[in-house]
Amino acid sequence: MFYSCNFPCPLLLQDTIRMSIVSTVREELLSAYSETADLLTEVDRLKDEVTRLRGYQAAFFALRPFVSVELWEHLNTQQARLQLLQSTSSLPPGNPGTSVSGTAGLPVRTNSPQHVD
Repeated sequence: MFYSCNFPCPLLLQDTIRMSIVSTVREELLSAYSETADLLTEVDRLKDEVTRLRGYQAAFFALRPFVSVELWEHLNTQQARLQLLQSTSSLPPGNPGTSVSGTAGLPVRTNSPQHVD
């Protein structure tokens, strides 16, 4: 049987649909690969930042033998307050427990592994 091609032939229509699907899948894969590369770059950046922060932390605790107990406790209290402020600043406003009125009741990390008595 001979088809008149006044309308798309069934095989031509199938090929067009197939090509469209393949093109869409390729675009999605390229987008996913690009996003994966961006995420891996961000992971590497964060690892570098963690390494740098751990170095600062080690240097901070290396100072312990040279600092008076009162000053050390004050520094730990200030650090705890900053950590509390940072953790509560990421919460949406209006949540209970998000107000910070001072440092009373904040734990002082005198028993940390790096603390020397």
